[in-house]
Amino acid sequence: MCTYCMIADHAQKWWPDGPFRPSPIWPQQQDPLPPPLVYPRPWTREQLVEFEDLLKRVKALEDKVDPCPCPDASKLDFLKAIKERLDAIDDKLKPSP
Repeated sequence: MCTYCMIADHAQKWWPDGPFRPSPIWPQQQDPLPPPLVYPRPWTREQLVEFEDLLKRVKALEDKVDPCPCPDASKLDFLKAIKERLDAIDDKLKPSP
């Protein structure tokens, strides 16, 4: 897996933009502690723009060295969903004429 896809997968898994869900890391059988919880932290427009810029720069670097072999374009669908949510929020915040 290339770095570009690893970054996208990490963001999708560890930076939730939806309802609460338990962490995918569960304790070992001998671990007496409960599993950690991951609380949603909604993305801001600024974070989304910065993250997309980061992915573009990483992709450009990888294409120069060794192009990404990952053919799955749906890896970034979660970013489209975040953008749609932010657009909906912006539409609601616009003053009505």
